[in-house]
Amino acid sequence: MSGMIEQRDPATVPTTITGVNAHLWAPCLRTCRALSAGMCCAARTQAIAAYAADLLENCDVDLAAIPVEDAEAALLNGAADWREFSEGGSSLIYYEDILARFNGKIPDIDSLYYQAWALRHAAHAITIVLNNKSF
Repeated sequence: MSGMIEQRDPATVPTTITGVNAHLWAPCLRTCRALSAGMCCAARTQAIAAYAADLLENCDVDLAAIPVEDAEAALLNGAADWREFSEGGSSLIYYEDILARFNGKIPDIDSLYYQAWALRHAAHAITIVLNNKSF
């Protein structure tokens, strides 16, 4: 992974991404939306999709070329879990950016918790796409 995510408007979900995993984006976006339908509000659905885009775009490993069970470790890029990934600066680091990613719909108490939650769901959507080979 190339480190911290590329800066784009944190409140938007991209229509396309670049990188070795770009071909996984369209099915992953559909999966993110399907998984979160009825589970959470639109702001969280958008956040999960945006984090999935960040993960795919910034992962230097071709996820389709490795065993599915190794995909999450590749996405974590050395972090033990999604909380460590968040706290280590591998995702959004400013409260205002995290808040924008969730369309202002998170409590002030622990934005990194919500970011880690969304990253975990984004990684789950990616592994579903890889398992189903729907790309």
